[in-house]
Amino acid sequence: MSIASPNFKNTSRYTAARDVLMYYAKERDHVKKKLAKAPGLISLTSDN
Repeated sequence: MSIASPNFKNTSRYTAARDVLMYYAKERDHVKKKLAKAPGLISLTSDN
């Protein structure tokens, strides 16, 4: 990648996994807050 794009910066898989999990937790909390403010009841179901 350094030949194709000299500005490319490698990241380790641990850093990528940490960042993804941190983003997921932040978004999950955001969705929980939005759903808590929603009027009425919400039912989530799944069918396999």
